[in-house]
Amino acid sequence: MISCRRYETKTLWIASTAIFGAMASVLSLLKIEIPYPVLLYLKFDLAELPSLCALLLLGPSSGAAVATVHFLFLAARAWPPGAFMKYIAVLSTLFGVWLGSKLGRSSRLIACAALGIVCRVAAMALANLLFFTLLFPEYLEFAETLLRAGGIDCRSPLEALLWTSVLTALFNALHVLLDLVPSYALLRSLSRILSPRLRSSFELPPQRSGE
Repeated sequence: MISCRRYETKTLWIASTAIFGAMASVLSLLKIEIPYPVLLYLKFDLAELPSLCALLLLGPSSGAAVATVHFLFLAARAWPPGAFMKYIAVLSTLFGVWLGSKLGRSSRLIACAALGIVCRVAAMALANLLFFTLLFPEYLEFAETLLRAGGIDCRSPLEALLWTSVLTALFNALHVLLDLVPSYALLRSLSRILSPRLRSSFELPPQRSGE
């Protein structure tokens, strides 16, 4: 009986993870994106939502698996370094949200958002520093051009790097909220219609009376 239950849970995990991975790929193809002001190469996109949903619904291993599928899909279709930067952003968000879900008991959503923002901003600050200074310094000139077009006059490469880092940090903080809040709201609504047996296989909080 226990073995059968474990098999059903594993099958459910695999099937659900595969569905979320396919959803992330389809959303990438649809290019439902909102350009970020000034640094127009940064875009808010909905393709990260399946990874967050997988994390909240099935756990960190599923979220990471969906993010990996999304990364491989992007790397096969676009510039691999850009896809890898997205991968780092998503994985750091997943880690922060997962950590918040373990530490925040009374205000779990706030803890998830706060730690998700901290982890993503920190990880991407380091990644962007390496990207602009060691790997692809010519892209800092492109960022500086965008900054000037947006009304920010940079007098040196260091100033351009500073402005780029600040604006990118704000972008990443906002993207965590864009990812987390809709995902959490969707799964809270979904939890109302899941059967108790199915809910016990997931990581959704137990339904309270009167909700």
